[in-house]
Amino acid sequence: MGEHEDAFNYFKTALEIAEQEHDLHGESNALINIGDLFSGFGEYEKAVNCYQNSLSISRKIGDIPGEGKTLFALGNTYMDIGNRYQDFNKVKEAIIFYKEALSIAEERDDKWKIGSVLGGLGNSYLILGEYSKAKNLFEEKLKVAQCIGDRKGEANAIGNLGVIFYNCNEHTKALEFYQR
Repeated sequence: MGEHEDAFNYFKTALEIAEQEHDLHGESNALINIGDLFSGFGEYEKAVNCYQNSLSISRKIGDIPGEGKTLFALGNTYMDIGNRYQDFNKVKEAIIFYKEALSIAEERDDKWKIGSVLGGLGNSYLILGEYSKAKNLFEEKLKVAQCIGDRKGEANAIGNLGVIFYNCNEHTKALEFYQR
């Protein structure tokens, strides 16, 4: 826990300073960082609380990039909850957050964020067994990743397409993707 505890203490101190200085942007960032730590430890309720507070601040001050980042974090957290506890309603909530984050990323023409959000959406539909939607999203993610030279994103999309083909009993096609 040591390094994580240190990180938590630094983020908490950053939050306290931002609050004292009435630095809403700093508060929002510190809350995202604290939420990420909570989420990483599976303390989802605390993570969601941090993210919701960050989202409220971002919207209040018109911090569109911060809003998108927080929506993406909420999507990731709800997808994790849904996947861990087989709670498909949480996965559906994740999709709502991801769609909002995608809209912001597209408005800002942020290709890296678009690719990340498409991956989150694809994973959500994969969990729900909606393979056609997941396939379309991973194909789109693959195109974005290739366009911006994101080799990790490319590998992720290809691997997930392989999973989809495997789950759809298209084993030859799955093998093609796994071998890419």
